[in-house]
Amino acid sequence: MLQLKWRDGLVSACMLAVIGAAAGAQAPKGSRPTITGEQVDRWMKEANNWGRWGKDDELGTINLITPAKRQQAVGLARTATVSGVRKPMVVV
Repeated sequence: MLQLKWRDGLVSACMLAVIGAAAGAQAPKGSRPTITGEQVDRWMKEANNWGRWGKDDELGTINLITPAKRQQAVGLARTATVSGVRKPMVVV
């Protein structure tokens, strides 16, 4: 069963979107492969970072977003459009 914690929900959602996009990119146009819950569970275990930054860490992969990475991201912006990410995540 897929279980997401509040602190890694966004990272997990992004990872699933990337996995889904990659799987969809390999399929012929107009069709998508069926992805099972077991596959998602296996991918989540393979990409697991629990304990990577110590047992008391609550940020997880967000530790990789350094001031230098934020500055690099600002440099990629082409417009001043702001998009919020504070929306409920639905896990199906």
